[in-house]
Amino acid sequence: MKCPFCNIELLDNGIYGYLALHQSGEVLGRIFKCPNSDGFESEELAKDYLLLIGETLNKLCLSSWEEVTCESYKFYVSGSFYTDKHDNLHEGYPC
Repeated sequence: MKCPFCNIELLDNGIYGYLALHQSGEVLGRIFKCPNSDGFESEELAKDYLLLIGETLNKLCLSSWEEVTCESYKFYVSGSFYTDKHDNLHEGYPC
């Protein structure tokens, strides 16, 4: 799965569902995290992202590339995503 904001491969953080011993064991989907929600690993990646979204450091009121984060950071649970039973990707963390 790719992040819908920065188009990088999401980190797979495992499954969720009714997994406790007293529950059915049904898997409802998977949980993902955008690795860029906490910042980019390099200046080049941060600059590529700024080009992708059509922004500059100045327009975003940032002083350096280290402050650039994927837009997914601002949604729900800081860069978290999950899939449903049909593999549709949703923003946030499953409740």
